[in-house]
Amino acid sequence: MNARSIFFIILSLTLFYPASVVRAEMFARNLTIGSKGEDVKKLQVLLNGDARTQIASSGIGSPGNETEHFGSFTKIAVMKFQGLYRNEILVKSGITNPTGYVGVATRSTLEQILKNKTVIESKKTPSVSSAPKNESAVKSKTPITPLLPQFYSKKVTLYRAVTYQVAPKGKIVLLGSGFDSIENSINVGALYTISSVASADGATLEATLPDAVPFGTYELWVENRNGVSKDSARAITMIVTDTPAQQPYIESISPRGISVITGAVTITGSGFTPTGNNIYASLGNILNVPSGDGKTLRIAMKDFPFNSKASTPNTKGLSAMIWITIQNENGIQEKPFAVTIGL
Repeated sequence: MNARSIFFIILSLTLFYPASVVRAEMFARNLTIGSKGEDVKKLQVLLNGDARTQIASSGIGSPGNETEHFGSFTKIAVMKFQGLYRNEILVKSGITNPTGYVGVATRSTLEQILKNKTVIESKKTPSVSSAPKNESAVKSKTPITPLLPQFYSKKVTLYRAVTYQVAPKGKIVLLGSGFDSIENSINVGALYTISSVASADGATLEATLPDAVPFGTYELWVENRNGVSKDSARAITMIVTDTPAQQPYIESISPRGISVITGAVTITGSGFTPTGNNIYASLGNILNVPSGDGKTLRIAMKDFPFNSKASTPNTKGLSAMIWITIQNENGIQEKPFAVTIGL
């Protein structure tokens, strides 16, 4: 087996790991917001095993109530974990601040902790004492000062509406943070409110537009027990129309395996606008890309801000996978498109 097949590098917007990092066994893939699966639940169980990285004290995500969905609370807990193991994760990866992205270095550290925990538990011998446990001592742990307190606020925030244009009675999807698990109110302008909207992950709200909402452009904001998301300096809007535009969607990217330094790619899809197509990728962002036909976008790899960090003496000649998504006035492609590049 040659070096190309041994080392497969996964890049992210904020974490880039050297090819020498050993792949974790328990966590065999990178995890981020939106990831789903049994490995996400194992991640939550491990994080909940330490009071300093606990996802929640009660309800969804709390010890015994772990889920298979990677939401905003899981991301915050991962950031705490990365802060605790700064040398093993952040310093090794050449970055400063925790990101909440579970990449190779984070996975390797998680795997090592699991192995250490297994060894410790295997060495324990059953106690023959019948004396009751000192429960008060167990419960009186000293509160941990947050490593990154700015990330722990549950203030309700609305980031964007996934669908910018929607037909009457259509489905709307909102992304943000601080959403309540049961009781959220979505305000559509000053006159219309969708009440009692639940959020399974604290970061996503889905609802059906009320029948009475007429055509027009509306500001959106969310209210719950954590506050109100309305921000006059950063209004989130949505258009109600009987002819909603198609959201941008990537069908293909060619050629595959293009060089990160010298190559150029053509993105083929639909829902692209003449101007204002913003490309968000693991290598950085390229803004205001034009499309003459609404179906294609052409970009040079050298225009990505982080492309110079991708190709190093340690990675030269290898391949990597990056993710690309498109946002414009029609909306955003929610699920990124994966493409392989040469380093």
